[in-house]
Amino acid sequence: MGLVGAARAAAVGVAVVVSAGCDAGAPSGARSAPAGTAVVRACELVSRADAETLLRGTALREDAPELAGGDGSTGCRYRRRDDGSGVVEVVVRPESGTDGSREKAVMTLRDQTYRGVRTREVEGLGDTALWADLGDAQQLHVFAGDALLVLTVTGAVERDAVVTLAETIVARL
Repeated sequence: MGLVGAARAAAVGVAVVVSAGCDAGAPSGARSAPAGTAVVRACELVSRADAETLLRGTALREDAPELAGGDGSTGCRYRRRDDGSGVVEVVVRPESGTDGSREKAVMTLRDQTYRGVRTREVEGLGDTALWADLGDAQQLHVFAGDALLVLTVTGAVERDAVVTLAETIVARL
């Protein structure tokens, strides 16, 4: 498993750990989108131009069905075209927090370590935002309104550029 896969697994692991109220018939730890919740399509929130700005090169959108889940989450992935050295993945899922799941998720993310790395708060982004620099990958979890945005980026990308993209995505929610 590559670094992006490992980072995604960490994000999914957190999502599974903090998910409350499993539905019958759903995979263990999964939950369905709340009734009446509109599904937000991740690829409608991050454009090819956004990815190209972040990756500083031509980006190609890839199919990423593994980024979507039965919990109403959707995902989108862009890879740098010339050498594949950079990847931008965006996962968005409903997260109203009305059942206490948001507080659990934030606490889990604050306490979680991955390869010895602890998350750090990003002030002024969404309702709560937590950043993890995993070396070759960076991951940003943003709770905004009724959504959780997980932005994973690989390659030589500056933290400020990732935060700027997250601000753009949050504004589009």
